Amino acid sequence: MTDDDNRTNQMFVRVREFSIRRSADFSPTSVTGQLFTELTALIDDIDANATNQTASAGHAEHGTELRGNARRALRADLEAIYRAARAMGIETDFPLPAPGNDHALLHSARAFVATAAPLLAQFIAHEMPANFLADLTADADAFEAAITAQGNARTNRIVASAALSDGIDRGLEIVRKLKDLIRIKYDDDPVALAEWTSASHIEHAPKRAAAAATTPPSGSSPPSGSSSTPPAGGGAGGTSGSGGSTGGSGGGTGGSGGSTGGSGGSQPPAQ
Repeated sequence: MTDDDNRTNQMFVRVREFSIRRSADFSPTSVTGQLFTELTALIDDIDANATNQTASAGHAEHGTELRGNARRALRADLEAIYRAARAMGIETDFPLPAPGNDHALLHSARAFVATAAPLLAQFIAHEMPANFLADLTADADAFEAAITAQGNARTNRIVASAALSDGIDRGLEIVRKLKDLIRIKYDDDPVALAEWTSASHIEHAPKRAAAAATTPPSGSSPPSGSSSTPPAGGGAGGTSGSGGSTGGSGGGTGGSGGSTGGSGGSQPPAQ
């Protein structure tokens, strides 16, 4: 059952509960009463078909696994017989089927049994187990059974899905008819109409949560309120030197002298 089908079926259940609460208002022989009765039976059918659909899907999946295992076992049997036949020089009597065709594989297994049976002693003399034909037959039977079981499971799932879809469609048709009848019945009863509207409403699918906004990595931008310029007196040397001249404004000459002294270290002081 899909999510949409499930929400629709939940609406059917709410309508059924509405009919139970308001059962005194409707005669069982009235059109409305008969529609409610039909919807109640339909809900049981929908639940049963949904269960069958789920179970059949599980059986089909398991059948796929069993079929794959049986396929590998049967092909290994044929390849062993082919190798023995090649050693005997009769490999053309035991052609291996191309991969990917299960029915050809099964038919080849049956043919190998028939062809190898008269040569049983020779195959055993070429290291084949004494019971290799019995094993081949058993593996072929298991493979055929796996094919049949998987096919039945798929068929059951298809049938259950079709019945489920038909049930949902019929239920929606019933509710559409009930909407007009309920509005006629409770034309002067807003409370009952509000109750019906709530019951017959199909809930919308929940919206997916919006993707969270991307947060820039820590350290990719300066914190709010901070400055990229280093404080006075610290940071780059050029800035510090400029700050030194400015900082020496208490003695402008001293500040500039400090700057001159720094730049003219190789010149002797004036005499």
